[in-house]
Amino acid sequence: RLSLLMFALAGTVQAEAGQTTRAWRAMSQFNEAFEGRIQALARIHTALAEHRWEGLDMTELVELVVGPYRHHADSIAAECDPTFVPSQLVRVLGMTLHELSTNAAKYGALTTQEGRIAISSARDANDASRLRISWSELGWRIVDSHLVSEDAGAYRDYIQRSRGEWSVAKNVYVATRSG
Repeated sequence: RLSLLMFALAGTVQAEAGQTTRAWRAMSQFNEAFEGRIQALARIHTALAEHRWEGLDMTELVELVVGPYRHHADSIAAECDPTFVPSQLVRVLGMTLHELSTNAAKYGALTTQEGRIAISSARDANDASRLRISWSELGWRIVDSHLVSEDAGAYRDYIQRSRGEWSVAKNVYVATRSG
């Protein structure tokens, strides 16, 4: 069992490295992003091990992954129902929350002291197998293109990555109804 777990963990680390490599051009940016992803993954795996690999409550997962980005008590508010997230989904959902958190810290609401993030979750009233998660940011600033890129190509890549993250993280509902 331990051998299988280590094999799966090695595959996960390799996948995270590949994803990070594709996203960043400069080695310093790669190191920072990769280290953040590995630290988030380590926190997730530690919590899963403490819970005998059964899973985590949604509130615990949000606090575990998003909590380290809290500037002060009011900067991140989480109102999650007591939904239990099985271990198979904890890593995927945890890493998605990590990506949203790092984006908020670099480009969104957490770039200012006044910025706020509100996260909520609840089972879908019409389909209990679905979990509805809401992520809202208030107080974020517009990013100056000169600060995030050295040239027009890098800025284009930044915009394309941002749009892709919105589509995945915010689901098709926002993508199709945002204009």
